[in-house]
Amino acid sequence: MMNLECRPAAVGQLCAWLRVCEEGGFCDVLAGFRCQPKKPVGSPCLRDDCQDGLRCALDAERGGLSCVPQSDEGGPCAGGRDCRDGLFCYQDSCQRGPIGQPCDRHDSLQACPLGYVCDQDNRCAPPPAAGEHCDDEPCAAGLVCAFSQCQEPTGAGTSCTWSQSTCAADLHCTLDGTCVARGELGDACEDFPDGACRVGLTCLYDAALEQATCVAGAPIGGDCDEDTQCASGVCGDQLGCVASDQCVMPGVMPGVTPGEMP
Repeated sequence: MMNLECRPAAVGQLCAWLRVCEEGGFCDVLAGFRCQPKKPVGSPCLRDDCQDGLRCALDAERGGLSCVPQSDEGGPCAGGRDCRDGLFCYQDSCQRGPIGQPCDRHDSLQACPLGYVCDQDNRCAPPPAAGEHCDDEPCAAGLVCAFSQCQEPTGAGTSCTWSQSTCAADLHCTLDGTCVARGELGDACEDFPDGACRVGLTCLYDAALEQATCVAGAPIGGDCDEDTQCASGVCGDQLGCVASDQCVMPGVMPGVTPGEMP
């Protein structure tokens, strides 16, 4: 094995996977694992051997791969290296964040900013428009996701399918397949499917009345399984009901500091 030092190697010195080159240099495998200066515009290249602000790409004028300037906003790209700093490659075009920036659909700490969704490729994107595919992510404002497609909502009295409802936000789909107004406090309701009552109320069976009625949802910290069971309209999974604009640490109950956890 080569006995390499830990500090970055200068131009002309040996380099390998465990020893990087100084800034402005790259490890040239074809030159016997020795650091060489990064290449200027127009130079033949392989991958990471171009100067800062350049990318290695197919150059139609020169033929073959060569160092060319990174793309500005709206310019073509095939990956993040092709765009200038602060831009992200999204759908073959360099975009200014948050569009195109990395995200994680299953990690709230790596979520997209408000108004954007994390797509199937774990990239922030505008919410899907009418006619576009949708899944777990919300559609653009004013649209509903049904049958994996963003659609215009339907009004009161129109037919619907409760498992894939297209009813407007202030309506719900009954078991017999009709969009009707959500119930107010004390109104009789269907306890299935969810959403029979307006936001802040939940549909519970009342033994005394022998029917389900709309009652106040659970307070902050109350038990819940669904958003519709909370007065705030937001169920924080194991955290119970949380305020609609409340930020909480994973696994920490609202109003309880980490040091106070049992």
